[in-house]
Amino acid sequence: MVDHMSYINFNRDVAFSSTSGQMDAFNRLKVSIGYTQLDIRPVADELPEKLSKVTNGTGAGSFDSATRSLAMTVSNNGDYVIYQSFERGYYQSGKDLSPIFTGHNFHPQAGVQKQIGYFNSSTVAPYSANEDGLIVETDDTKVYAKVRYDGVETGSVDITNPITGVTLDWSKGQILRWDFQWLGKGKVRLFLVIEESEYLIASFYHANILAAPYMLSPNHSIRFGMRSTGGAGVMNFQCAAIIQNGRNDETNNNISIRSGNGAHSFPTAGTAYVAMAVRYRSNYGDLPIGIGSFDVLSTSNDNVAIQLLLNPTVVPIGMAGPLSYTAVTNKPVEWALGGAGANAHTITPGTGIELYSAVGLANSYSNRLVNLSRRLGNSINGTSDILVLSVTPLTAGLTGFTNLNLIQL
Repeated sequence: MVDHMSYINFNRDVAFSSTSGQMDAFNRLKVSIGYTQLDIRPVADELPEKLSKVTNGTGAGSFDSATRSLAMTVSNNGDYVIYQSFERGYYQSGKDLSPIFTGHNFHPQAGVQKQIGYFNSSTVAPYSANEDGLIVETDDTKVYAKVRYDGVETGSVDITNPITGVTLDWSKGQILRWDFQWLGKGKVRLFLVIEESEYLIASFYHANILAAPYMLSPNHSIRFGMRSTGGAGVMNFQCAAIIQNGRNDETNNNISIRSGNGAHSFPTAGTAYVAMAVRYRSNYGDLPIGIGSFDVLSTSNDNVAIQLLLNPTVVPIGMAGPLSYTAVTNKPVEWALGGAGANAHTITPGTGIELYSAVGLANSYSNRLVNLSRRLGNSINGTSDILVLSVTPLTAGLTGFTNLNLIQL
C-alpha cells in the first residue's frame, strides 16, 4: 500500500486521492474538526469507570506507569484477559466514523491470539462467540484486519507487512485508524500512521456485493485483549478514541420519564433517596443512550441536593423491596420509581460514579446536561449500568416531582 498525498496545480485546483485519509469514507473532503464520542486514555490506572474487564486462569492485565499503558499477559492454554468500554460508539447515517487505537507488543506470538478493535461479542464466557465489528487480530505468525458479522467473517486482509518499502515491527508502538460507511452496506478502511504519513493498509467493499450488512450493528465498544491457545504472550494498550467526522446531531428520539401525577415524599433531611432509576432493557445495549436533562420540583419548598449517579448501592428501607423496573414502550430502556416515605430506597453515601451534582433552591430546579464523563453502558457480560436520579432534602422532608430526559443516539 502507499502513502497518499494531496497536490495543487497551477489552475489552483486542490486534488486528493479517493483512498486518502484526507477524504472520509464517503469520499468527501474532511473540512471540520472531528467530534469525539469516546476517549480512553489510561494515564494513572486501569480506568475502571470506563472499561469493563474479565480474566481467566492466569491471564492478567494492569496499569503500567512506565509506558502509560495497560499491560496484558497470558501464560497457559485457556487464559484470557479482555477489556471493553462500557459505552459504545454510535453511527449517524451518512457520517464517517473513525475508531483509533495505539499500543505496542502486538506482534504475533505462537499459541496466542491478540485482538484490538471496534467490536462486541456474546456476553457469555469465554466471550469469543458472535464477534461483530472491525478487528485487528493475530494468529501464530501473522496480523490480520477482519470484519465480522455476528461471528461470521465477511472480510480478512493480511496486514503483517503491507507497506512497500517499510518493514513493520508490530512489537513497537503503532497507530491504527478504521473508518467506515454503514447504512447496512458500504466501505470499510484501515489506515496505519507512521511519522508524517498515513497509509491505507486494508479496504473492504460491500455495496453491490452483499445482501446482508457486513456487520450486525454499527454501534460498538472499544475492545482489546488476548487469549492463550497454548502459548504465552504479552500485549500493551495505550490509547483509543471514537471520532465522528462532522458535528453531532441529536436527530433521534428523546425518552422522557417522569415520576407520575402524585407527589413523592422523601422524609429525612440529609438522606440521599432514589427518585428514579434507568437501565437498558435486555438485548438493547447496542443502542447508545445519552443523558439530556432533568427536573426536580419541590412542592414543600425545601432546598434539595441533586445527584446523577451510575451504579450506586441502593438500600430499600421499611417495606420496600428491590427496585421494580418497567419497560418504556418502543424504547431500549426500562425505569423504576424509588419508594416513598417510610418505604423508600436510599443510597449508601460515597457509592457509584457521580456524573453530576447540584444544589437546588426551594420550589424547582432543572438543567440541561452536556459533556458528562459517562453515558449509560454495559459490562462485557451484558450487565447494564443503572443510572439513578437522587434527591437529598437539605432542611426538612421534601415532597415533589422529578423528570428525566434521555436521548437515543
